[in-house]
Order: sequence, then C-alpha cells, then structure tokens
Amino acid sequence: MAEKLLLGSFLPMYNRLQRYPPPPNIAPANRPTPALRPNPATVVEVEEKPRLQVDFKPAHQKVAIRAYSIFINEGARHGFDLRHWLEAELQLVAEHKVA
Repeated sequence: MAEKLLLGSFLPMYNRLQRYPPPPNIAPANRPTPALRPNPATVVEVEEKPRLQVDFKPAHQKVAIRAYSIFINEGARHGFDLRHWLEAELQLVAEHKVA
C-alpha cells in the first residue's frame, strides 16, 4: 500500500517534468559542459612594437660615476638610487649611439 501511495504521489511530478523541460542554459547532470570558446568577433590582435635592442653596455664604474653626479645635481636626495642608476645608464647608451 505504501508503494502505491509513493508511486501515486510521484507520477504527477514526473509528468510535470516531462512537459516542462529545463531551460537550455542548464546542462544535464550526466553531460559535461562544453568548453567556452572565444568569440572571433571579440578577439583583437595587437601589433607588438619593436623593442629597442641595446648591444652596448656601459662599464660599471662609468655608470656609478654618472649616477653619483646625477645624485649630486638633484640635491643629494636619498632614496632615488635606482632611478639615478638607470638614468645614468640611459645617458651613457645614448651618448654611445650618437658617437
């Protein structure tokens, strides 16, 4: 008797599920979801700018002297040592290219 009651209460719900299938955006549980592919219309190709290639590397001592002079010329403010060093390297490379 309990089996008939259980089956009887399940049938209306099963019939309702058959009439109204799940929306298409919900994938069935037993089927793997497809991998997302990029839309070709949204893919943007960006041209890469050519990078400046420097074959010349100034000597460590020359960079140190130039960085120290930049340090003195800017008022001997501490905390900008990396900026002074990189600026000194850039100046020496630029001077080498001009010569």
